[in-house]
Amino acid sequence: ADLPSFSDTLNKTANLSTFKNVLENSYPELLALLEKQPSSSPITILAPNNDAFAKTIYYPVVGPAFDHNDVVAIQNILDYHVIPGSIGSDDLKPTFQYFPTWLNNATMSNVTAGQRLGGVMQNEKEMIWVSGQSSRSPAVETDIKFAGGLIHIISSLVTPPTRFPDTAELFSTAAEPFQLTSFLGATYYSPNKSVTAVAALLNETSDLTIFAPNNAALNTINNAISNLAKDPTALSTLLKYHIVASPLGPWYSTNFTDGNSTTLTTLAGESLTISFSSNSLFVNSARILTQDLLIANGVMHVIDAVLDPQEA
Repeated sequence: ADLPSFSDTLNKTANLSTFKNVLENSYPELLALLEKQPSSSPITILAPNNDAFAKTIYYPVVGPAFDHNDVVAIQNILDYHVIPGSIGSDDLKPTFQYFPTWLNNATMSNVTAGQRLGGVMQNEKEMIWVSGQSSRSPAVETDIKFAGGLIHIISSLVTPPTRFPDTAELFSTAAEPFQLTSFLGATYYSPNKSVTAVAALLNETSDLTIFAPNNAALNTINNAISNLAKDPTALSTLLKYHIVASPLGPWYSTNFTDGNSTTLTTLAGESLTISFSSNSLFVNSARILTQDLLIANGVMHVIDAVLDPQEA
């Protein structure tokens, strides 16, 4: 038998009525694309249920977009709910994988092939999607087949990642090991007009991978940082040694495999080595404490020590 169209599926699924209304009113073009998506190039749609839309006000990015009826932002958010390819429960693993999405509007996402979304199968049966600000969207119903691919119904919208400063700011209220305000502050330091603060690079460069030392790491070398601040290019070089921009796209933890080390060239021109040791990921000799925090133009990993370009 022929599979139902996307509209047919929406019409007969009572808890997707808000999703249907939002598509019809704010993004009819996307609705038309989803309707005629050929089965030869299937897609996966994360369809937020009515409860998900009812609680958008509590979420960053998504809340203000719907609150102010910001149509462009709403369209970007909806694009982020579409993944090229058929990704069913059987394709997800107990460890995260990062999938490109249809979100590729440069103002909101500057990642080659589309902003990524993390998918994981927890306890073998619980599908979870992780997006910007580490938001978690559990699937409440999975693997619904329609003519153009698969639909998973989720109980909260996936949130497009924000730029590095906003994401780091969010973690300023996090538990001590994850606070990044010192590193964030250092990126804004610009002693004179001739030196551009590193923050500008972090905002404008695409496909970034940032290894962000936490506050504790920066506090341990406070004196050295104060001395570096007297030499603007030295501080800038140190910060750039924590940033990689790759034409291949950002480096997520899944790009690093156990048993192999990976060498990446930083914006400072020196290289870093990523390796595994006793189940932890290391960058040079710093341990990665939290991996894969998605940002608008790439990904950020929190580390427990400041990286020294002299060691390169």
